[in-house]
Amino acid sequence: MEEMEEEKITFMEKVKCFFVKPSKVFEGFIEKPKYWKLYLIVSVLTYIGTLLSRSSTKAIMDKANTTGDPQVQSIMNLITGIATNPIFLMFSSFLMVLIGMYVISFIYWLISLIVKTEASYTQIVCVYLTSSIAVVIGSLFKGVYSIITKNPIVSTTSISYMNIFTKFDVFYIWYVVLFIIGLAKVGNVSKKKAAIIILIVVALSLAFQLISIKISMNAPNMQY
Repeated sequence: MEEMEEEKITFMEKVKCFFVKPSKVFEGFIEKPKYWKLYLIVSVLTYIGTLLSRSSTKAIMDKANTTGDPQVQSIMNLITGIATNPIFLMFSSFLMVLIGMYVISFIYWLISLIVKTEASYTQIVCVYLTSSIAVVIGSLFKGVYSIITKNPIVSTTSISYMNIFTKFDVFYIWYVVLFIIGLAKVGNVSKKKAAIIILIVVALSLAFQLISIKISMNAPNMQY
């Protein structure tokens, strides 16, 4: 019989550690990285967040539908109805988390591989999902705020560079910090090295969004 047995913590203990000592949660991914339960938790919380902000989303889309063309308004009303339908929101929430889970984790894993960490792809998926809970909590708070105040935190539908930077709130910073802690733990690297990896991905994401905004803003001026 082994003298030292693997320390197991309950789900509620993991929840507590997530807020007060996240490194303990990430330790569990070193030997046994499993992510499907995490995927379900993040997907369900994401779905709840979209339901909470559904009325605000509808208000924003209705505000954007200012055209006087009855046919265009009819199409926009149909799109708004689909985009705010609870069943559609459920499928889109689960699909969005699924795609992000694999694609974004792959980018982190690829860079981690280049800089020679010990993190496996599965471990990074676990770290990504766990860290994403911080952003999901943010969406829940924003959804509740929208219901109470009847006013969305971001109410503009215009395309601008400032809309990108509104995403870098305290919850996103929390997500980044958690990811640094988690990657340092499963990758067996310093937090400084883990931070460099995370910031590279954040910078690439920001650059991609800025380029997309630039293209969108220039599109009306293109001549065919």
